[in-house]
Amino acid sequence: MTIRLRLSDPAVAEGLAFFLCRHDCRAEAAEDGTVMVELAHALHQEQARMELALYVRVWQALHGNDVDFLDEST
Repeated sequence: MTIRLRLSDPAVAEGLAFFLCRHDCRAEAAEDGTVMVELAHALHQEQARMELALYVRVWQALHGNDVDFLDEST
């Protein structure tokens, strides 16, 4: 399952990807400034989205950037 994130400042996409990788997510910053995230250990889509939302909130609190969930695919 892959979830794509868009940041208010695409220049910090690498930082978000690194943060998520440190929390057992597969994350990669794309050329368009979005971040592609996979949570391989999640049992289902709802669990993956809730877990990722928690990580994103922590990152936002530390860095002050807005992050939008764009889409999800299996």
